[in-house]
Amino acid sequence: MLYLAEALSSTAEPLDVALDGKALPTLSRRQQPYWKRFSVETGAGDILATVANASAHPAYLAATAVGNPVGDLPAVENGFTISRKIVDRFGNPVDLSAIHQNDLLVVIIEGRRLGESGGRTTVVDMLPSGLEIQNVKFDENNTTDNLAWLGELSILQQSEYRDDRFVATADISRYYWGYRGQFRMAYMVRAVTPGEFTMAGIYVEDLFRPNAFARGAVAHIRIVPARP
Repeated sequence: MLYLAEALSSTAEPLDVALDGKALPTLSRRQQPYWKRFSVETGAGDILATVANASAHPAYLAATAVGNPVGDLPAVENGFTISRKIVDRFGNPVDLSAIHQNDLLVVIIEGRRLGESGGRTTVVDMLPSGLEIQNVKFDENNTTDNLAWLGELSILQQSEYRDDRFVATADISRYYWGYRGQFRMAYMVRAVTPGEFTMAGIYVEDLFRPNAFARGAVAHIRIVPARP
């Protein structure tokens, strides 16, 4: 098949494309695609460019948008629900506006699938720079005596404790866990840097159906200097 594709590509007609009324260099099918970067700041209104194809065959256009949000992203439920709760290491509620430096905190993640979405499920929780993740694995098979209050947790097929995020995968079908469609995870962090920070909304998606996902609400935290 590769030899056939190579042979056929040499017989393909060239592309004749114009950008904003100006003809682009003629491109054969064997050449790299033509690409151009646009900036919204330099664009005119809602139209960044006009592309015209004068070739006898179709030309394919791919557009990718990259940017940063100008505000907090809203919570979304599209196939899943998800929530995040932050407590101290004894399970007591924490005032997120007055976390003390060096405090150990436990982040509890809970959610469920809606409908048939969710078998192999991946959760990603981004960390603000004021928190440092602790490499302590929590799941059904790994808990400590002083964290017995956590109760039942999902069996994690994979977990990663990165510098800037917690990533975990669990199969929430009946075969892997008794409560079909639900998941419950936890991880530990330490408050290390005083200041005010924003925690992005926690995110979950079906590993094989990314159109099924959910994003939790954004949280704002304040870390104060350590107790004397």
